[in-house]
Amino acid sequence: MEEKELLEKNLTILEKLANGINPIDDTLFPEDSPINNLEITRALYFALTKLKFANKTSSKKKSFYIEEDKLANFEFIQEGAYLSQIVEKLNQLIDDNKVRRLSRAKMVKWLVDIEILTTVQVNAKRAKRHMPTEQGLLMGLEVVQLVDKFGNPFDAVKYPISMQKFILDNLDGFYNWVANGKR
Repeated sequence: MEEKELLEKNLTILEKLANGINPIDDTLFPEDSPINNLEITRALYFALTKLKFANKTSSKKKSFYIEEDKLANFEFIQEGAYLSQIVEKLNQLIDDNKVRRLSRAKMVKWLVDIEILTTVQVNAKRAKRHMPTEQGLLMGLEVVQLVDKFGNPFDAVKYPISMQKFILDNLDGFYNWVANGKR
């Protein structure tokens, strides 16, 4: 029996006991039974509440993480990729029910923190972009010019296969960075 099933079974037993019901045969306990003592009933409800809370918090999704064997399924984009594409491909390898999805913004913060990207002011309207540092350029990042839906040109960063591999090879560093509160 899995832990979640075991917890549900025990929650049901405690709930029946707290309500004065014998969990074995679903009959009411006699009024003079110790289970009907007010302090015992309160203790059972207290334990029941704590277990329900523990069940809710344990069912919360864990921080982004990919199991090592699933990383082998990552499909590299041969012509180079934008960070949003890499993040989407990584998110396709996780179980959305158990693990929080990776955000592009979090990955950008990490890449800025390890000095592969830097934040630059693009115009007077305070628009900012993340561009490669000198180290990022030496590692193969490429700046390409794209056009937005309004016809305005903008610079974007393209990640060749070597940088896609760098990200995958250094996911442990990313996990540690997140664990140390660098979100």
